[in-house]
Amino acid sequence: GGRVVKLPPSLLAFLAWCAIRRKRGEPIRLRKGDAENAAEFLHCFKKVRGSSAAAEYEDTERALRNGIDAEYFGEKRSRLKQALVRTLGSKDAAHPYCLVRTGRRGESCYQLALQPEQIKVVEN
Repeated sequence: GGRVVKLPPSLLAFLAWCAIRRKRGEPIRLRKGDAENAAEFLHCFKKVRGSSAAAEYEDTERALRNGIDAEYFGEKRSRLKQALVRTLGSKDAAHPYCLVRTGRRGESCYQLALQPEQIKVVEN
């Protein structure tokens, strides 16, 4: 506890989106053309981005115009895990804050390893 993990705006938004979904008990299911996931993620991105990330937001909005696909999601998931392991020092220390896959292949979904009651979402 008590460690600060610095993340770029898009990864912070990704983590926030995942935390909000976990807190609500809603695992993330990737479905082709699912605009709802993209809209929720972009909403989080809008809230966390600074004015310096305006171009990154526009690029992200363009990339997600057809929803969040497995490639985009996988890249964010991987980059988040790398940042957490680098800062926290090990895969074990980072694990609670990483996304885990549940369900059978083809029907799988993702959620943070943290339990919903361990998550506190603070909005400014």
